[in-house]
Amino acid sequence: MDSQKTNFTIIGAILAATIIPLIALVFMSGSSEATQEEIESARAGALNVKWAEESDVVMTEYANYECGHCKNFTSVIDELEGEYSDQVRFEFRVVDLPFTLDRKAAEAAEAAGLQGKYWEMHDIIFDRQSDWSGTKISEAKEKFIDYAGEIGINDLDKFEEDMNGDLVDSRIDQDLLAADTLGVNSTPTVYINGERVESSYLAIKAALDEALGTNEQAKEEESDEEMTDGEDTEDHSDGTM
Repeated sequence: MDSQKTNFTIIGAILAATIIPLIALVFMSGSSEATQEEIESARAGALNVKWAEESDVVMTEYANYECGHCKNFTSVIDELEGEYSDQVRFEFRVVDLPFTLDRKAAEAAEAAGLQGKYWEMHDIIFDRQSDWSGTKISEAKEKFIDYAGEIGINDLDKFEEDMNGDLVDSRIDQDLLAADTLGVNSTPTVYINGERVESSYLAIKAALDEALGTNEQAKEEESDEEMTDGEDTEDHSDGTM
């Protein structure tokens, strides 16, 4: 009997040593210097977008719903929204570990999104982080269902079903793959047009102003080139044979 216990203990230790690093790898792996192709690929799959969705200037936040810094960072996002919501495309992507409360929170947000309420659930999950963080997963799930009712989701049965569904899982895994590709290993992490920026109001504002200025300059140069081409065409048309 003692030998069996010893064997189980050894096997358990081996599994823990093997599986835990693999789980951590999902969050921590990825090169710190992603190629431009990898950056474009990661950006292309963003699912939760707001502000000026068609803008060429893109701000992407990688966050974790149970992260206290990410909750505090929402005030920075709110301030930036007031200044740039008509000029910048904002993307929100999650970074989490499987089988954790933040994963369940991400599932709740995505399930709400399938009924048109992603950002409402995103906001209430962060606002009430202290209510569900640190509880059992089953308790957190019940709170998220309550939140769904509060924000006006009509079909709560579908919401609960979607939380456990493959579609929601695939949407979250898409974010995790993008984070892994870019080497995101902390939250919140912010990118402006694929360039990592310090997660502070002043640093992001400076990067956005630079990106918007560069973007405007490029448009002006393109417009000048079109005018020049038009003038050249007119000159040729006025010529004699």
